[in-house]
Amino acid sequence: MAVFHNSKKDSPITGVEFSPVSDGNFSFYHIDSPISKEGVRQWLTSAAVGQEIIAETQVSGHPVFVTHGDRKKSEILDLLAARGEQMTPYSRKKSFSEQAWQTGAVMAFTGQMMQLTSSFLRPDRKADWSLRMLAVPNLLANIWVFFYGAERSEDKNRLTYLKRHFNEELGTHASGGVAALPDIQENRSVLRGDPPEKKGLKDHMDGFLKRNSVTVGEIGMRYFGATALAFPINKWGKGFNRLLEGEFKEAYKLSRTATPIKGTNKLSHLTHYAGLLSLTGKTVAITSKAPDPYSATPPTWLDKMRERFTFNAGGALETVAFGIVAWEGFSKKKISFRKGGREHIDFLSGIGGSLFTIRYFIRNWAPFGVRDMNMNELYAHVTDSLAQMPPDQLPQLLADTAADLTNHFKDKHLKYGEVFAQLLSDLYRYHHIALDNLGTQPEERVAKANSMHTESKEPVTLSHRAKPHASHVEMAQASQTELSR
Repeated sequence: MAVFHNSKKDSPITGVEFSPVSDGNFSFYHIDSPISKEGVRQWLTSAAVGQEIIAETQVSGHPVFVTHGDRKKSEILDLLAARGEQMTPYSRKKSFSEQAWQTGAVMAFTGQMMQLTSSFLRPDRKADWSLRMLAVPNLLANIWVFFYGAERSEDKNRLTYLKRHFNEELGTHASGGVAALPDIQENRSVLRGDPPEKKGLKDHMDGFLKRNSVTVGEIGMRYFGATALAFPINKWGKGFNRLLEGEFKEAYKLSRTATPIKGTNKLSHLTHYAGLLSLTGKTVAITSKAPDPYSATPPTWLDKMRERFTFNAGGALETVAFGIVAWEGFSKKKISFRKGGREHIDFLSGIGGSLFTIRYFIRNWAPFGVRDMNMNELYAHVTDSLAQMPPDQLPQLLADTAADLTNHFKDKHLKYGEVFAQLLSDLYRYHHIALDNLGTQPEERVAKANSMHTESKEPVTLSHRAKPHASHVEMAQASQTELSR
């Protein structure tokens, strides 16, 4: 699928999408307003352009013409350029919120590498286990989060809602009403009988990493790091022995992080308290859940708190915690690049902690979880429903259904042309339903366009029998498959 936007602001054609077929194209023309439709219609159906308008619908409140013709994409683009249009390939830029996980992970990785290095550079060359074991699990968590971002789960309630919605919309056109359409509880994609996708160990691991990127990766692994920050692992043995003896207070004192303050006999416990604050933040954040606006059960006040506030509240506590770690690095800790050498302010720990602090601030824009739609099942349900529609209404219903899906999934940034092509290819593949005008010869369509180029076209009917032009739909399907990779 090729998508182009028009840089010419005052043009009635705001964009065009192409889905190639064997001897021409399906193309989808986005119009700025209803008052511009007739002018664009006449141009598209003129002998010079030769596009046949199959259907007309609306996407995001603007008209869209669904057309088919024999010209290649490059020819159509040349004709648009000759008309004065400035078509440029469209490439969607990710929003800051979509990049927040990756941006934060890069900053955190850099910061933790600096803190890990700092843990080896104490002037007395004793290991700083609080920083070292903070850094190691966090480095692993950063890699995990960078590649997988927000936690992913299946959006079952949204799928049920949409199945019901399309049954209600299409049921008014089916001869048997809603009862003639597939049941919303059926798994239509399984009933199609396609060979099941074989999944190996790598696929199962990938699924686990996607489903648990935040709960296990972002919070779970960092939980261990925060615990080690508050209670260094080299002190766990002594503390545990005192704990077994029932000396809880002494066990706590022996286990907590204590940083010698240079030039005094005092110890600083700031890092310890920062670790406790970080643990508190993670405990608050781990109670979070992804919003589920399509659930049949209204959310309770606790659900709303978990969806809207706990993840960011936990992040705010973590921001303060690692701000303290950064401040202690700049103000109380020292490093030396060789034993007995000149001592320096621990700028590595300070800068590293600062980067980690900024990272938690950035996390406010990152979603805790994302619900993924089973699009294969949705397309299967919708196309099985469309197959029950009267042939004379199907072209328009196909166009309107594709528009409805595109409008609904604005959060997924679907393109109208790819949705239409997917529905069209599924109708042919599973129901042997294809647009009749694709079965005619190219020269016949040219003659038809020449004789009717100034007239408004009636929607093209469909046939419920296999056509000799399978290559057209197969190429559209191949284009869609390539797009989804």
